This record gives sequence, structure tokens and C-alpha cells, in this order.
Amino acid sequence: MFLGMSTEVRLNFGDYVTWGLIIAAIFVVWMWAGNWGRPPYPVVSEVSSYVFTPYTVVYVGGGVVTALFMGSMIFFTIKFRAREGYGEE
Repeated sequence: MFLGMSTEVRLNFGDYVTWGLIIAAIFVVWMWAGNWGRPPYPVVSEVSSYVFTPYTVVYVGGGVVTALFMGSMIFFTIKFRAREGYGEE
């Protein structure tokens, strides 16, 4: 299975570890793509530093929300996909 994921419907410790790793990987990619939340161009005045502080906060916060949502969607898609004989008694 994928990173030690079980085929059971209930989540075990390995499933939670995999879920967390997927979320962390997406967050790192998000931050890398956005230059770790740094301003897109150099700060040249006092006012622009005040503007870019909320920009960084919003960017990192958006990264957290994006990583949680996308990571959960990817994990649940892999974990609970239909398998041959799934649900048959």
C-alpha cells in the first residue's frame, strides 16, 4: 500500500502519518512556489513594508488552508477509492 496505508476503512496510525506527510508536502510546495511568502519585489519604502506584512500573513494562512484541503482530498481519494470486491459480502 501507499506509505504503509492499510486497506481497512478505519484509519490507523500509519494512515494519519501518511495524511500528515501529504499535507506537509503540499504546504512546502505552496511556500516554495510563493518564495516562502516574501514580497514579489523589493521593499523600497516604509509604507510598502506595512503592506507586505499582511501579504505574508495572508499568503502563509492561505497555504495552511490550501494544504489542509488539498492534502485531505488527495489522501481520501487514495485511501477510499473503489477496489475490486470492495463492499461485497
